[in-house]
Amino acid sequence: MAKGTFDSRAFTAARGGRALLGEEKSRSFGRHSKQDANEDMSNADDPIFTRLKTIFRGPVSCVERDFNFDNAFGRSLSDSPDPLAKGLYTGEDSGLCSTSLSGFDMSSCGSLSGVDSVSKLAYGESVMCLDSLAQALAADSASYADKEKAAAQTETPLTHLASIETVATQDVLTPLGAGSVEIGCDFADRVGKLLGRCMDGDDLAQKELATLCASEFNLPDAVLSPASVAALLRFCMLKGQLYFAGQLLQVAWHSGLYLAPNDQAQVLLSLCSSEAVGLLRSLLSKLPLDVPESEEVMLLFVKGVIKASKDSTVEPLSNFVSVLSDCGPEPLGARRSRLVELFFREVDDVSHSMDVVGTVQRICALDVFNEVSTTSRFRACKLLCCGLANDKADSCIKAILEGEGTNVTFMEYVVKHATSSYVTVVSRLININSLSALDFLCALSLGHHLSQSGATVLKICLSAQQNLCSIVPEALCMPGFGDFEFLSCVGVNSLIQQLGPSIPSTLLGVCTAVSGCGKEMFSPLLETCLLIEDHAAAEGVLRYMNEYYGHIPSPLVVSCIKLHLLRGNFRYILERLVKKDRLGSIFRDRMNRNVYAGVAEFGLRVAISVLNFEIGLEFLRHCDVMDRISEELSELLQMLPPHLHSRNKVEEFVTLCERLNLDEGAFSVALDCCLRLKNSKRLLRLINKFRRMGLQPQLQTCGVIIKSLACCGRIAECEEIWEEMTANGSHEPNEVTYGIMLDAYVSNNRMDEAMALLQEMKQKGNVKPNTIMYTTLIKGFGQNRQLSRAMSIYDMMVSEGVARNTVTYNSIIDACARVGDMKAAASLLEEMMINQIEPDLITFSTIIKGYCVQCNMDQSFQLLSIMYERGIKPDGILYNSLLEGCVKSGRLWLCEKLWEQMRLHGIAPSNFTLTILIKMYGRSGQLDKVFDLVGRLPVEYGFTINAHVYTCLMSACITNGRYSTALDIYRCVKDGSIKPDAKTYETLIQGVIRGSLYAEAADLLRDMYHLDGSMSDAGADLAVLQKINTRVLENLFHKLQHARLDEDVASTYRALSRRLQSMGVNVHFH
Repeated sequence: MAKGTFDSRAFTAARGGRALLGEEKSRSFGRHSKQDANEDMSNADDPIFTRLKTIFRGPVSCVERDFNFDNAFGRSLSDSPDPLAKGLYTGEDSGLCSTSLSGFDMSSCGSLSGVDSVSKLAYGESVMCLDSLAQALAADSASYADKEKAAAQTETPLTHLASIETVATQDVLTPLGAGSVEIGCDFADRVGKLLGRCMDGDDLAQKELATLCASEFNLPDAVLSPASVAALLRFCMLKGQLYFAGQLLQVAWHSGLYLAPNDQAQVLLSLCSSEAVGLLRSLLSKLPLDVPESEEVMLLFVKGVIKASKDSTVEPLSNFVSVLSDCGPEPLGARRSRLVELFFREVDDVSHSMDVVGTVQRICALDVFNEVSTTSRFRACKLLCCGLANDKADSCIKAILEGEGTNVTFMEYVVKHATSSYVTVVSRLININSLSALDFLCALSLGHHLSQSGATVLKICLSAQQNLCSIVPEALCMPGFGDFEFLSCVGVNSLIQQLGPSIPSTLLGVCTAVSGCGKEMFSPLLETCLLIEDHAAAEGVLRYMNEYYGHIPSPLVVSCIKLHLLRGNFRYILERLVKKDRLGSIFRDRMNRNVYAGVAEFGLRVAISVLNFEIGLEFLRHCDVMDRISEELSELLQMLPPHLHSRNKVEEFVTLCERLNLDEGAFSVALDCCLRLKNSKRLLRLINKFRRMGLQPQLQTCGVIIKSLACCGRIAECEEIWEEMTANGSHEPNEVTYGIMLDAYVSNNRMDEAMALLQEMKQKGNVKPNTIMYTTLIKGFGQNRQLSRAMSIYDMMVSEGVARNTVTYNSIIDACARVGDMKAAASLLEEMMINQIEPDLITFSTIIKGYCVQCNMDQSFQLLSIMYERGIKPDGILYNSLLEGCVKSGRLWLCEKLWEQMRLHGIAPSNFTLTILIKMYGRSGQLDKVFDLVGRLPVEYGFTINAHVYTCLMSACITNGRYSTALDIYRCVKDGSIKPDAKTYETLIQGVIRGSLYAEAADLLRDMYHLDGSMSDAGADLAVLQKINTRVLENLFHKLQHARLDEDVASTYRALSRRLQSMGVNVHFH
């Protein structure tokens, strides 16, 4: 078989876990000798890895586990390890479940002890076994036979009627249900026909109906009397014939026969309960209003509806409202408004937690509600105020009070008729912003009338204060900031006592009355305006004081401004602080400079507490320039970073900090935010400002500065700060600062200086090296591939008894994996487990990546299996390592399986994942899949393709001989926002050399070196060109010596050779 040819039989056998005897394994592309050696090495686990599997899983004695990844991924999906699923689908074990019904025993359903014959399902359904069902049917048949026998022995229908009476409790009727035996067909037919004729005014039909009732009910007189009509009416109600009952009522009303109001109301209530809305509306429209008992009938009917609602039966209430909507052909007229009046009169004392409040809302939306009396409207409003709050109820309350024209009249009604609900009603009116300042004063005055001690007034004020909602988050509130403590409500009760029971009807009259009580009374007056957020009234009070007294006390102005700020009215206050109008002068000129600056700082604090840094900067312009910010502002700044959840907010926060003269605590927070941004320029700017301010940093601040400078690569300045910190002896380094300085050396690849600092620390003896310090050094040596020095640090930790944690083992294992010493890595993992230190995702990812680099996929997938068993879910980075390992080892089918599993577990791919998939499908010649993935994955998973992906895409096209496609991709990339890098140019140059496309290569080099005169970013392009491997260019010019070129192409290469020679590249072209 030719080298690199795909062997389908070997592929199928490998996936099935079999081996082809006497045949050579199919070879794949790539470095075959290394791959074969690695595969031979992976066929048998080394002793360390075997011990690791024993530690993780325990000894395996009964069942031999097969961890060969080819076999594992070659199994069918139906080969489930679940014995239940196995028996269900294959039927191999007779003791397990099976889809066959031949052995199913129905008798076993009812033979289980302790199990009821009726079982409740998840949704309340019932399941009966066949025996129980048969017993129920037999019992029902016997019951039906008994009923038939009893009915046969009945002499007349009136026999059962004698013991039935209308159920009434305290004049409240209860609807009667339908009878168990329907009325006889012949009797019902005759009654129906006669009632129809009676409705048409046939007097003879009334006589026939009276005769029928007398014969059926054993009545002495064959005359249509109240007694006969009442008997027939009760009989129809008993048998559930509500239509006949309604017709009979109309006949009685038409004939002027007196019926008991209870019986009439019972028919109406039964119709309302049975959802016969149309029949009920028609019947009510014919209810005579000129008879005395009609009022009592409607009253009993309404009481029955309300009682039904108390019994949690909401259908009568809903039907009652539907009747009141009066959509039928026969209008109710005055009966509608009377029913509404009676409803509100009777429902007034019912508990407000019922569904009655919803019914009140529906009635308020009807046009008939405008026809009822003011008392009924106030009753409805009181019910809504005491009920559950919702937008619809709030709208109804506002509509009622706006229609009446004043809130005071309503509150007077509540004081007189519902004293216990007064505070609740007023609180609700405050909550919906329905009260003005004058209304609120009247409400307080009425409350003072209820309680001379001022308890009611205090309750109302506290309710109004709690209704005020501050925009400052609760987590950022501090004493004196974030709430409305400045509205103390002290003196409000005294103000109400001074004003007396008669509150003036205008604000000017109130201010005039208060001025007669004393200047100090204006403070509680202003607070009453602010409590209900009547800002217009508050400003009117300030204007009056300014004109009457010639000035305004600063605390009053500050209270007014603070309320605006805490409610988020930033623009209003900023305009008042800037404008020179009359109102603005009250806020600005009447305050001294300290008060003015204090208000501006308060606005600054409120603005930044809601992360509105733009408004905060505007308030900052009105603040005094101070050497240091206040303690309150510093504390707030230190609390903000956990609430900055986006990069933009972090940048705005840093911008604000750059404008402030921070103290040490806030300065450290600002530096941490700069570290989050990874912005070295802003870091240095903040540090320089800190130095110019002449501050002496504390030990913690020095550590933050060193950490910040190290991130900028300013290690020399870190050493200067370290020397300044240790030279004067004022700040003795502790464990934290030593750890920061060691990390600064390590992050800047200054390992010798880091070791010197460690030795210095040991010599001083004040601070002992801890786990973090040693782990930092191990990580540094590992990144430099100095495994021996990393192991020496690790041995030092062991000898000194320093505790090792998961991060320590991850660092030393990573050092082993970087140099390919996987036996040492596995040995460390074994030691980690023996020391009862739990490995995490990073531990497994590091070792698996090390095995993948060596193309040792067997042990990689064994560790992956162990991860799943221990409940550790792989992430995208680990899957990328496995995918890359499969591609390198030539197992492309396994790479596809991993990609499917990655999508199945919902792990989002990245640009690196896409490059691996491009390599996989590109090497197998499936360019259609390559372009499909490139077009689909970025859109589906929301990432932007980078230059590395485009380079791999070009390489895949070149590998498959699609040179023109590769050049087209390059042109698209060049014209877009992504700039080609050195690897892109190297790939394209090698591709055009391979395709002998020397003219295209000349155009490519002309673009690279800007021979057309376009130098958009010469510095950046030069940096890219300097990274290109010169051997690639030398190989191109070597090929050109034997190629036939056009003159213009040759001239381009001559210019290029001179340019490259000036850059030190050894190329020649003549």
